[in-house]
Amino acid sequence: MMKYISVIFISIILFIACGSSKPRFAAVEELHQYKGPYYLTITFTPKNIHPMTMGGIGGTLSLEFLRKNNLDDFIESFYEQMTYTPILMSAGYWSILECLGLNKAKDRVKWHNNFYLNYLTSDLIEENKLILKDGNHIVIRKYKFFKDLDVKYVEDFKGCIMSSSIEFDINKIKSINKVAILLDDE
Repeated sequence: MMKYISVIFISIILFIACGSSKPRFAAVEELHQYKGPYYLTITFTPKNIHPMTMGGIGGTLSLEFLRKNNLDDFIESFYEQMTYTPILMSAGYWSILECLGLNKAKDRVKWHNNFYLNYLTSDLIEENKLILKDGNHIVIRKYKFFKDLDVKYVEDFKGCIMSSSIEFDINKIKSINKVAILLDDE
């Protein structure tokens, strides 16, 4: 038990340390050639809780369709446009694929041996900062993926993927109805 807590703690520290450095913005030329999908993160600090980050994959995010009354409404509206993607995908990735019925996909996740998710998204496209009506501050970061990745969307993921300690409970977010899994491009 202590070993798992240590792994989670070290993963969180690495995530925060890597996320706190200034990311490299993608060059204009790179963006003209890139057509998506995009990886977006939302970072926020609810009252009396530590900073939290959640991720999503999708096409474009329309800021005007995000509800800005309170944090719960904001997160629901975010996942109405984006597909949930776990922030920390390193621990137990093979067992997650197996649980999702993607046993054959194990051959298509060589990226996982070489990179962590935040290295796959090193090219920041844009960053938006919002203040919700309830006073919560939100930072939305949009990234492009490395070119050799494919996204598989899985609807039956309950029981296979759990929220990390830096995310809200995904089982309580009604608009999360599928999960995006990263595979090597075929």
